[in-house]
Amino acid sequence: MNPVDATNTILVVAEESDTRIFLSNLLRSGGFTPVSATTMAQGLQRARAGRPNLIILDVMMPNKEGIRMYHHLKNDTALKAIPVIMLSAIDRETFFLYERFQSTQKRSGLPKPDAYLEKPPEADELIRLARSLTRPGEKDAAAVAHEVTTT
Repeated sequence: MNPVDATNTILVVAEESDTRIFLSNLLRSGGFTPVSATTMAQGLQRARAGRPNLIILDVMMPNKEGIRMYHHLKNDTALKAIPVIMLSAIDRETFFLYERFQSTQKRSGLPKPDAYLEKPPEADELIRLARSLTRPGEKDAAAVAHEVTTT
């Protein structure tokens, strides 16, 4: 396992404490340094102050804070390059269908996230995604083992 350092910082933004605790423990066990926030304002402040390598955002927070935060992130020149994994209890197709309808009403589109996971996320899938988004040139050990066994 790689030692934890500042290049492995992941911001977890979720209102539910169970979600934050689960994701933080999972990320820590995967060699990442999780930082958490409970609101959009707190999440944006921590993103600006800490410039995390990845943001995991629960888009179903009250008052559309998750979606609003995503819009803020993607419209902020200093933050828009940070990869985002959207996390939701709503399946991917339903979410994007709803968002597409809302966008036509407002004439503004929501850029696609780097990844979208349904709650609860599979531990292995989340760690694999986090690694691929924070270390794009580095292959996951499981993927390398699979390549070795299949060649």
